[in-house]
Amino acid sequence: MFCDFSSTDICLSHQHCRNTFGTYQCECNNGWMGENCTIDLDECLTNPCNTSFICVNTPGSFSCVCSAGLTGEQCDQDVDECGLDVCENNGTCFNSFGSFNCSCMQGYDGDTCADDFNECLGGPCLNGAMCKNTRGSYVCFCSFGFSGNNCGDDVDECLMDICEHNGTCTNTVGSFVCNCTEGFEGLTCSSSQRGKPNKIFI
Repeated sequence: MFCDFSSTDICLSHQHCRNTFGTYQCECNNGWMGENCTIDLDECLTNPCNTSFICVNTPGSFSCVCSAGLTGEQCDQDVDECGLDVCENNGTCFNSFGSFNCSCMQGYDGDTCADDFNECLGGPCLNGAMCKNTRGSYVCFCSFGFSGNNCGDDVDECLMDICEHNGTCTNTVGSFVCNCTEGFEGLTCSSSQRGKPNKIFI
């Protein structure tokens, strides 16, 4: 085997030796052509990267410029973005070939769940409450007579003994009514009727 035992570099640069019967032959390495294998073969002419990607010819070879989400010599291998923790704010990542999708927690939005979602735009606060957006959530400032996260719960003011001087309390939605005992009046029966001048009708 002439190629195996020759102590000299019998082939030129960009060539390799192949044994033949009783002799040898110098053949071009991949990516080279011509009589002395000095001409670079432009592999990009055969679209090895597929038409979707950019091919860059290099001496004796080529490289593919892959789009985001793909890798490999010919951009045919998927990148598992979920292994890179691309979803923020505890979002759940679902990998797909060449891409990914984030399922965001309530209060967040965007491709990677990085954007705060303004819940106040949906009017979550009830019964005239004021809504304040916070990062990842919101806060409702309830009107008098209502409570709860969204101000949807009626406050039973009668449980607070709000009617004075033994007045009888009746709860209503968002408010209350005091039925005052004789001699008292006002919203909570706190005003005395004593000392008020009698009305004179002419």
